[in-house]
Parts: sequence; C-alpha cells; structure tokens
Amino acid sequence: MMVGLILAAEVAFWVVLASGLAVRYLLRMRRLGGVLLMGVPLIDVLLLTATAIDLRGGGEMSAGHGLAVLYLGFTVGYGHYLVTWADGHAAHRLGGAARPAKPPRYGMARARHEWRLWRMTLVSVLIAVVVAQLLRWFISEPEADRGMVAVQFAALRVLGIHTLIAAAYTIWPKRPKRPKQAERTDESALSEIAGGFVESGGGSPRAGRPSAGAFPPRAADAARGVGRSQWPVGDAEFGGSAGAQPGVWRRSDAGGGG
Repeated sequence: MMVGLILAAEVAFWVVLASGLAVRYLLRMRRLGGVLLMGVPLIDVLLLTATAIDLRGGGEMSAGHGLAVLYLGFTVGYGHYLVTWADGHAAHRLGGAARPAKPPRYGMARARHEWRLWRMTLVSVLIAVVVAQLLRWFISEPEADRGMVAVQFAALRVLGIHTLIAAAYTIWPKRPKRPKQAERTDESALSEIAGGFVESGGGSPRAGRPSAGAFPPRAADAARGVGRSQWPVGDAEFGGSAGAQPGVWRRSDAGGGG
C-alpha cells in the first residue's frame, strides 16, 4: 500500500509541477502558475499524514513506510532546486529566455557545486531523521520503533557517502581530458623535429645516439672499425701534407706561419 502511495505522490509531484509551468508560460498566467507551484509541498504533507495514520492504525511496519520518510526528506531538501531547474528550462523553451547554464564539470567549480548539493542532502537527511523520530514517539510500538531507527541510520549513511564524494572532488579536482586530435598534432610535431635532426646529421632518435654523419670522417671510420693504417695518406683535412706518412708533421704544415 505504502509503495503505491509513494508512486502516486511522485506522479502527483511532476503533474503539479508541469501544470504550474504550463499555466505560467503557455497561458501567460504567472500568478496562477506560481500558486500551483507552491502547492507542490502539500503532496509531501499528504504522504506523511498517510504514513502516520497507517502505522497508528495498526499497520505493519514495512520498507514502504521507511521509503516514504526518506522520500519526504528528499523532496523537501531538493524540492526548490528541482523546481528552479524545471522553471529555467521551461522559461527557455516556452518563454524565449536564455538557456540555463549547465553545472560546472571540472576543477574547484565542480567541487563547489558538489558541496552545494551536499548541503541539500544534509537538509534532506535532517528532515528524514526528525520525521522518523517524531513517528517513533507518535506510534510507540517496538516494531515501528526499530523500523524508524533503521531509516535514520540509512539516511545518515547517504549523508556519509555524499560527504566522501564531495571531498573527493575537492582533494582531486576533476580535469578535462585532452582532445585526441591535439595529442596527434603534438606527436606529428615531434616526429618532424626528430626527422629534421637526423637529416641534418644531428643524430638518430631511435638509437638514442648521434648518426655517423654527425662525426668527423676519422671518427666515423673508427666507429666502423677502420684502422689508422687504412686512412688515406697525407689527408690535408687533419693538417698533414699530401704524400706524408700518417703521424708525420712537417714545418710546411704550419701553413703561412713561416
């Protein structure tokens, strides 16, 4: 029975909310639409009254009764936020107003938004705990008492979980992902730089060492295992005279110094 009442209350919540917005923006009757929106909390009062009467009249405590208490706390804590959200979107689609800003997704702005939601959860939990305690005093039956205590602990667990979530967004702020196209562009730029380095004789990025073209000819030969005896005789590149034996230095090699 209680589950059916909760479903009926949920349907009535959205029907009253949609009716108020339709009257406000489609029929241009803002005052009447505001009155209908103010009637949304009455649904919660009716649900709470039905819960108390059922338990007081000898009804067996069930999960439906506890869910009704939690639902009441949620609609009170988040009701204004939901109505404001729906009103903003209705004003945009039906009244020509600007599109409502989306909640932030990254950084400390997201953390602040999460703590704002946490405050609503705190209000919801306080309402649920207080209502459950009032029902314990009003009904005064052991079974209902145990059921309402379980509801109170369930509400506190929800608050604890939301606290951890908000703290996580604060300690480890969420950062936007880099677009894959930007990563590919960076890789292409690095490849072009590395390719130009190799072509100019600067080195080989794959091997992690300079290429052979980066060394003087003698050093390159030594790296390939070519011995000194196989070098060209009297190569003027190393300051020797043509025709001279390797390692033999002549006065004329000093050039124009006399």
